[in-house]
Amino acid sequence: MANALVMSGHLRTFKDIAEEVKHFISMNELDVYLYIWDEDNQADIDYVVKTLQPVKWLAEKNELYAQEFFDAEDRISKKNPKELITPDRNHVTLSMHFARRKAYELIEKEYDNIVYSRFDTRLTTFKVRPLIEQYKDAVITPTNEQYGMVSDIFAIIPWQHREGYFFYNRAEDILNRRFDKKTKEWLTEKFFWPTGQRDIVLHDENRYCPHLLCMRNYFESNTPYLVIDLPVYIKR
Repeated sequence: MANALVMSGHLRTFKDIAEEVKHFISMNELDVYLYIWDEDNQADIDYVVKTLQPVKWLAEKNELYAQEFFDAEDRISKKNPKELITPDRNHVTLSMHFARRKAYELIEKEYDNIVYSRFDTRLTTFKVRPLIEQYKDAVITPTNEQYGMVSDIFAIIPWQHREGYFFYNRAEDILNRRFDKKTKEWLTEKFFWPTGQRDIVLHDENRYCPHLLCMRNYFESNTPYLVIDLPVYIKR
């Protein structure tokens, strides 16, 4: 079974968890691909590359693409001018999914599964293969950082669902559209929160939540997913 680890975004607290991530890669025999937001921190970039020994990596400055994210945010705002909660953080969400897509696009061969993680996510000692064999044909996500919806810090993605997970090319379209009846019914079934809270969260103005965005994408792309207890945590 050939599996890859894709990591993306800002390096943040990576140095604090580097040895854990390195051990996780070794015990799971993962090929590594990295997309790094370059914040004029060449020493930190050199450190992560030396530590993780990626098959392929790329570091770029966020400002190269920032206007693209702000323009998309502006288009969403203009299309939804009466929203009670303005979509003024959509550029952050779009930036995150852009980096994930760029990391995924570094892969030049076929794998059985892709493991996705952020640079600030602690990957403690566990094997991914038993999980893959137990939960076949579904994206596996953790309970941590899911807020009753779905977590965006870590996932195990079957190769056939890679386009369903790395969905930057569809993100703006999803954010632009209000919840239709079918989507609301599906989301209501999937929520972990009590009914009253679901009704509040599923109000149209809240659809800019990045966790809801991921859920809607899974639904609209027919990507099966699971939420299970996994020992992965954000290192803040």
